[in-house]
Amino acid sequence: MDLTQKLHFAEKRIKSSRKMGIFAVIIIVIGFILLYSSVILFEGLKFGEKAVENSLDASVSACGIMEFQGDSDVEKWDDFFKQIYALDEIKAIGSYDCYGIGGLSAEGNTDYWGRMLEIQNSGNLEFEDGDPSSIQEVVMNKELLGMEKIDLIAGEKNIASEPGKYPVFLGYNYREIPVGTVFKDDNFRYEVVGIMEKGTYVTDPHLLTWNIGGLTMAYKVNLDNMILMLLPEGTVQGVRNVFCVNDGYTYENAVFAMKEIGDEWGLKVDAGTLQARLDTVFSENKKFKIRIDGIAVIICISVYVICITVQILGIYMKRNELGIWLANGMSRKDVFTILWLENFIKVITGVGIAVILEGILMRLLFWNNGSVFREIASMMYAKPLLEIMIFAVLLICVISIIPIIIIGKKPATELVKGIWN
Repeated sequence: MDLTQKLHFAEKRIKSSRKMGIFAVIIIVIGFILLYSSVILFEGLKFGEKAVENSLDASVSACGIMEFQGDSDVEKWDDFFKQIYALDEIKAIGSYDCYGIGGLSAEGNTDYWGRMLEIQNSGNLEFEDGDPSSIQEVVMNKELLGMEKIDLIAGEKNIASEPGKYPVFLGYNYREIPVGTVFKDDNFRYEVVGIMEKGTYVTDPHLLTWNIGGLTMAYKVNLDNMILMLLPEGTVQGVRNVFCVNDGYTYENAVFAMKEIGDEWGLKVDAGTLQARLDTVFSENKKFKIRIDGIAVIICISVYVICITVQILGIYMKRNELGIWLANGMSRKDVFTILWLENFIKVITGVGIAVILEGILMRLLFWNNGSVFREIASMMYAKPLLEIMIFAVLLICVISIIPIIIIGKKPATELVKGIWN
């Protein structure tokens, strides 16, 4: 009997037991979606931990993270942060904002701004999740610049701020724009003071604590296709959840001083070094991964038990058909091969549906964040998919052993008569 004939018999068995086959496929789909999700989450946790570890250096590890809890007049937040900024213990506060800047024109006759838009939107450069009519920009406090490894191929890092003029560094892809070019809009002027080396990144220390979960990937921004704008010294604009300590003071001194001001405003201050925060999160992460392992084991066992049960019932209900096949001269090897093909079709169908649904689910969850979805997709279709396929192969092998154990060398006459001893 050739493979085509065996596939025909396997198809007939599936059609004759359609309800049981659909039930088996549904169980496989549900089980594999749950298992696939747990594997992706586990790999995501590992991915996040590795990415965080690779991003840490002495300056980033030593920065402070601060959060505030409590009710306060939103309009007075600037006054609150100015009071924090004025502390002798604090060198700088702030973080990084990323958004688009547009509508600028270069002073003089050369349309440098138009040329930058052309470079940004050209097909050979990465431009993701942004407005093609504006240049993506990262804004940070000037004092925080010292925490980053930013090297220039042109220009100077030590620049002085002027009222109404923001110094900006351009990403490597804009290297043809001359240092000293000034862009302007109705309110401000932006002077190009340097061109950054290729592959320059900035790291948001606050988001690093979230990225351990593996789902926040925007903590590290490639600046090749961006503008880096520095806010003047003493500015308390934008997101404020990172701080640096002045020379001669410790983080304990700074945290104590901030808590005193927080008490005055009725706010609870939660602050400390990034490394201390990461140590705590890594510890919690380890416990979470153990729980994920446990859930994955339970899912595997449940899927195996249900599929084995369905296989036993399928053989019992159709035992006379198997007996007729054997009585008409079909070899036991061919019978077992047909049953194996039947299981293979069911499992592969279930796994295929599960993988498609999992991809749709991930896309819906991260519909508004294409960069995060791309990171998730890279994890979905690498090691997790291989692990899922190995599990599927093992499942096919296990449930295909059941017919050999049950039927064994049982005479065809007993199977035809429905005898089940």
